[in-house]
Amino acid sequence: MNIDFKLLKAEEDLEFLCRDLFQAHGATIISHPSRGPDGKKDLLIETLESDAALDRSLNKRTLVQCKHKAVSGRSVAESELGDVRSACQRWKVRSYLLVTTTVPSTTVSANFDAINQEGDYECDCWDHRRLERKILSGPSAHSLLERYSLQESLDTVFLFVRTVLEAEANLPYRLSHETVGENYKGIVCISLEDGDEHPAKTGFIAAIDDIGENEIETLKSEQGLKEIVIVKPGISTDSTMSLPDFYDFIASIKDEWYQDAICKLALCSPQNPTPVRILESCIKHNPYGARQSAKDLVADILQQRGQGLDFMLVLEAMSTAVRFGWKDLREDIFAWIECARASSESKEGEGSQQAHSAVVKRIASDLGRLDKEERAFFDRIVELFSGSRDIQFKADLIEYFMASQNPDSRKLLEEFSAKNGQTEVFPTNNGVFYSSKGVRFMFNSAPWNVSKYVDSYLRVIQSE
Repeated sequence: MNIDFKLLKAEEDLEFLCRDLFQAHGATIISHPSRGPDGKKDLLIETLESDAALDRSLNKRTLVQCKHKAVSGRSVAESELGDVRSACQRWKVRSYLLVTTTVPSTTVSANFDAINQEGDYECDCWDHRRLERKILSGPSAHSLLERYSLQESLDTVFLFVRTVLEAEANLPYRLSHETVGENYKGIVCISLEDGDEHPAKTGFIAAIDDIGENEIETLKSEQGLKEIVIVKPGISTDSTMSLPDFYDFIASIKDEWYQDAICKLALCSPQNPTPVRILESCIKHNPYGARQSAKDLVADILQQRGQGLDFMLVLEAMSTAVRFGWKDLREDIFAWIECARASSESKEGEGSQQAHSAVVKRIASDLGRLDKEERAFFDRIVELFSGSRDIQFKADLIEYFMASQNPDSRKLLEEFSAKNGQTEVFPTNNGVFYSSKGVRFMFNSAPWNVSKYVDSYLRVIQSE
């Protein structure tokens, strides 16, 4: 049985839980929880301890501080506790106890060890594991669990399981019927991938307490189940899933289905627009956010730099990386800029050169947007810019400086403009046209020169 301390709504609830827990274990509450400044004291308790040497019991007072961190998952920092020695002196105690729904930080643990070695005060900590054991081993375990709603009810867990399953239209099975046992409720689902004759069945089972092996085997036999997924509150184990992990599990199945469909369309579709639009739409509208399989697909597209690759698909993959903030794909995008530099002098014909320029602009802009915060690729872009003799290529790279909004490149670009300001280059603001027959760039035909590019950059950094 696991306790989910995230169900405690506030730190005050933890204080009252500890009060009731101490009372259940026979402690006397000297000072109860209260609101307002508490002088680093949430509770003051008194316990009886046996002294074997004196053959008698002694009253021991302990100062208790409670820190509810389960929702954030963070450890308890030293700054949250203050000076433990001063607090003990103020409340005239020699014993101090920290109770937390997570764990103490390394600094707090080290500080407690140092205080204990000095011998003047005793410091101890109940982390979430020890607190759970104290609750479950006490005489009032059931009443405490019920009073503070520390466990989800079976109906609540079952409702969660059913809602998650019903919310997805693209799972590889359909919901068949419910099944109910003495300590579980579940849903039987039929696979859509095994044909109509003998489809496999999976049971998604909601439970609060452990289900015995015999009961599981009986359930499998009676329902004809190939697989059982048991969902329980708390932390996932080898045989059960927590509620958040079950949510992610269903999300991964759904996303795997999406990505399989995307790959089939991208590889088999005879029409150029289909893989581009499917890639954008499916990932963009993924209700669970972009999953690893989607990221792997985008990375795979960006890492293919061979002949015959659909550039529109590559650009769409870059836009997807920007949309989801996948900064670890910046290296692959930068590699495309290096390829563009190598091929910039081999483009013949104005149409081919303008298309090449439009692609470089898109790539540079996407890299700049991903690199806006860290600017990790700034020096490498400057090196490419300074090392190139192709004025058009250098003008295209200005899109990176604009998208990253980096004022450090101002002097470099002003010198570039002073030397080549009136040199005509291909205009910016190109578009992409999608139709049932293909995808192509729609080029801006307005006259353009280097100074206009640099002026656009200056306006961007001055507006920041």
